[in-house]
This record gives sequence, structure tokens and C-alpha cells, in this order.
Amino acid sequence: MTARSRARAAIAVCLLSIAAGCARARPAFPPVNLKQERALAAELARIFDAPEAQNGLWGVEVRSLDRPVTLFSRNAHTLLMPASIGRSRTPTEMAWNW
Repeated sequence: MTARSRARAAIAVCLLSIAAGCARARPAFPPVNLKQERALAAELARIFDAPEAQNGLWGVEVRSLDRPVTLFSRNAHTLLMPASIGRSRTPTEMAWNW
């Protein structure tokens, strides 16, 4: 092997090492605790199924911050108008409704 071919091989190894170092690894997700996730979903279902919550329409979606999963969902894709906007009136509207 000549000095020139050894230099080319060394450059090739360096370039491959740099390229491998720049490659992105998949994100590591923390271990899943299915028991806690089920307990959270059951607790939220209990809250939104309570008699006090039956007079309104609730849109809820709880997503994990660590993993791409939905932990709880209730009417998540229903278009809703918040009560605070639905009850607010402008002064002009109030004047016309006298």
C-alpha cells in the first residue's frame, strides 16, 4: 500500500466517522407505566361523568409530553364555543338589547 492510498483511506475513515457522528438517533422514550395511564384516564372519566358536569358539553384531550400518544379524550374533535365568549357582549349589543 502506497503512502497516497493510505492517506486516502485515512481521509475516508475520517469522513465516515464525521458522517456517523452527525446521524440522529431516534429519541428515547421513558418507560411506560400503563397502570398510571389507566388510572389517570379513569379519574378523568369519573370527573367528566359526574352529575355536576352533565349540564355542559366538554371537549378534552390529554396528550403525553414524552410520547406521541393521547392519554384521554372526550369530544376532542367537536367544535365548541367557550362559555366566556358565548356570554360576553359588546357595549353596542347591550345598548340595542334594551
